Amino acid sequence: MNLDYFAKTNTFPSALEMVMHDMGVALLPEFVIQSALSGWRLVRVLSEYQGWLWPFYMIHRFHSEKPIHITRFYQLVKHFFTKANVNNS
Repeated sequence: MNLDYFAKTNTFPSALEMVMHDMGVALLPEFVIQSALSGWRLVRVLSEYQGWLWPFYMIHRFHSEKPIHITRFYQLVKHFFTKANVNNS
C-alpha cells in the first residue's frame, strides 16, 4: 500500500502522539498502543495489515553454560511476547 505523508517521525511516542491528535494513521507495535487501545483513545483501522514479526534475541556475557536464572528469564520474556502476539492477532 502506497500512502502520501506530510509528516515523519523516528520515535514511537511521537508517532503515537501524532495519531492521537488526528494527524493520520500509523503501524505501531502492540506494546506502544496497548494503553491507548484499552482506554478507547485509539481504534484499529486496517486491521488486516501487520508489520513484520521480528525475532527476539537476548545477549548475555556467559561464554559456556549460562546460569539457570538467565535461561528462565529469557523463557519468561519470550512467553509474554508470544502471548501478547497471539492475543492481538
